[in-house]
Amino acid sequence: MNTVFGRICGYRRWRSSVVAIAAILLIISQTGQLAAEDKTTIRTRDEIGDVPPAVAAEVIKFEPLEAPFPVTSFTLSEDGKFLVLSHQIDNKVTVWDAASRMLLTTIETQAPRSLLFRGDSLYVANYGQGTISSFSVQRGWKPSKQFEVKKPNVMHLSAPGGKEFKGILLVTCHNSGIQGSYEGPVVFAVNTKKDKVTSVGAHALAQFSCDGKFVLTQGSFNLSPSGGIGIYNANDFLMGKANAIGNGGIQQTPYVYQVQPGPFWISNHMIFTGNPLNMVRENLGNILIPDHSQPLVYALTPDRVVAHRLEKGLKSIGERKAIFSPETQKAFEGVYHMVYRHREYMLDHHIAWTASDELRMFVLDVKRGELLTAVTTAFVNGPTAKPTEAKPAENAAAQEAPMGELGVPTKIAVNQVLKIQLKGPNKAEYELIAGPDEMYLTAAGELNWKPTAQQVGTHQLKIRVQDGKTATTVKPSIEVIGKR
Repeated sequence: MNTVFGRICGYRRWRSSVVAIAAILLIISQTGQLAAEDKTTIRTRDEIGDVPPAVAAEVIKFEPLEAPFPVTSFTLSEDGKFLVLSHQIDNKVTVWDAASRMLLTTIETQAPRSLLFRGDSLYVANYGQGTISSFSVQRGWKPSKQFEVKKPNVMHLSAPGGKEFKGILLVTCHNSGIQGSYEGPVVFAVNTKKDKVTSVGAHALAQFSCDGKFVLTQGSFNLSPSGGIGIYNANDFLMGKANAIGNGGIQQTPYVYQVQPGPFWISNHMIFTGNPLNMVRENLGNILIPDHSQPLVYALTPDRVVAHRLEKGLKSIGERKAIFSPETQKAFEGVYHMVYRHREYMLDHHIAWTASDELRMFVLDVKRGELLTAVTTAFVNGPTAKPTEAKPAENAAAQEAPMGELGVPTKIAVNQVLKIQLKGPNKAEYELIAGPDEMYLTAAGELNWKPTAQQVGTHQLKIRVQDGKTATTVKPSIEVIGKR
């Protein structure tokens, strides 16, 4: 067990770094701006109740996801629906249903590395190519745009979250080799709406705060005392101004990141918060797994998971035994890398998501290239989407409509959500060649659409069905019915 857990975690030379980070980030907190929480995108601490007492005895079992290729990095969509894996050596990205962990589709793209989901778009850093490729969910994961930067080794992508994303990406590029993070790095701002790329700095890492108000930069990663953290007003940074709000030099600089709007910044096994900003507590566990859906964080040790509220004091709200399947016992140390990821600075982190009463956890074993997943009862129930109230007069015709080819309904009402599994051959792959705007089809055959009032009328679809070596084109029709 100890051998396995060591690969996930790495080294623990941190205490001097902690003090320096807290002092630097203190300057940000004194502005009072980073502590502002966005209650529209995450649940507040007051909204989180007590942990159900019946779930404390559960055991959390981590098992490898049966991915077809070695995993380089991963991310979740902002709504927690899609799990996306990059497979750099195989030039592929795979998209999975995060709830069922079923493979939905495979995307071909050159040397995919860092991944970033914002809204409908998946952005993929093509390492060694100097490009960032984007893919549209609504268009069935088809390529949307490609942006080119003047450095080949694209290491990291960052952008404000949720409604604060205005189309600007921060793209960090390194030189080759183990010193590439501080010998000639360049940060580019990519305006995805105007297709404009601008060089804005020379840092080992630059990333937005979730609310988009600040940019945090780092000088290097565990290579020399010259590494440090700098904090900039985001607008000034994007204009190329070098007036930092706070800066300083520390040794063995950790990778510091933020997953939700608010006052908390996470770094492996440490969390910083407050006004003035202070470290809440050090050494919570060997690694931290932040919950992207609500203000909770989970501390993982070789045999235990402890849940904490993301608040001052990091109150523990429950713990459970953690076990790893026989296949992962000898690989567990690949999950624990505290200083850097031992893979040319893979700047990523583990992820958790709470969907209603289910907690999903994803941790990456970097040495084996495996993603370990676990599903358990939520320590605290997560947000539950309110069901859409359908109007009988609008939906009656669509609900009673006969099914056409591939099981596509012949009629649907305006604003009715269509989400069906096409009825085709087993293991067939599907592609929507022609159809109305905002309709998308996954390779696994899930058809999604919500027609608008402007789309009233009959639409003919063109769907390609690939069954082994045989390809056919099916053309079902669907009529959109307006209000009566």
